[in-house]
Amino acid sequence: MMVSADLVRELREKSGAGIMDCKKALSETRGNLADAIDYLRKAGVVKAAKKTGRAASEGLIGEKVSSDQKMAVLVEVNCETDFVARTDQFQNFVRQVVDVILESHPSDQGSLLKQRIREGSLEEGLKMMISQLGENMAIRRFFLMKAESGERIGHYLHAGSKIGALVRIRSAKIGEEVSRELAMHLAAMHPLYLDRQSVPEEVLQKEKEILKTSPELAKKPSELVGKIIEGKLVRYFSENCFLEQPFIKDTTGKRTVAGYLKEKDSEARVLEIARFQVGEGV
Repeated sequence: MMVSADLVRELREKSGAGIMDCKKALSETRGNLADAIDYLRKAGVVKAAKKTGRAASEGLIGEKVSSDQKMAVLVEVNCETDFVARTDQFQNFVRQVVDVILESHPSDQGSLLKQRIREGSLEEGLKMMISQLGENMAIRRFFLMKAESGERIGHYLHAGSKIGALVRIRSAKIGEEVSRELAMHLAAMHPLYLDRQSVPEEVLQKEKEILKTSPELAKKPSELVGKIIEGKLVRYFSENCFLEQPFIKDTTGKRTVAGYLKEKDSEARVLEIARFQVGEGV
């Protein structure tokens, strides 16, 4: 059947597909716009499947805090190139994913992908994006942080949206500025753990074994070896534990994050941290 140029244009605007694909879809569905979108979606699934084997290690971190400041989201959405990551279409999709998480509170990746959006399910929307932009993409991970009464969430998204951080704090005195500074420190310094109590025992034991093989300990008296190792572990904690790291805004390097927090509120306590960086561990 003959398809009007106006209908083709409307389908292109709604689907992002090419002119010939739109003409074919409308012809196959006898000009029914809704059916034509479904037709293209099915075609998009086929095209997307051909790209799923390609590495997607670029992308963006999405971050948002709810209007009542009681929930915050971090999500990593990946693509193959930074060029695609900088497109409006990709950035809009990341914002859409963030909004879906804040609204639906999914428990895992599977339930997230099943959430409904304008294009159908979020999974179908992702496949359509893959078809339109021509790259493999994935919603790699997400984290939903929830604050209880008496708690607040500090948040920070680094310029370029490549690193995002959240810090949950219990305090009656600490406000937005201090909580943001803590989140900024978390983003910049990349601690692996909240505090030394959070370091898994197997990680601690492995670090001790590494330290024991150090050449400088070979000739030390056995009664001193244990004390030297304990001293070196203090350095390990100061490098890898959030609360024991030197606070990034302290130029002397003597004040830890815990020390900075205590100055602001002696009763304050950091309960939880989360940090995402694009491509981390891929």
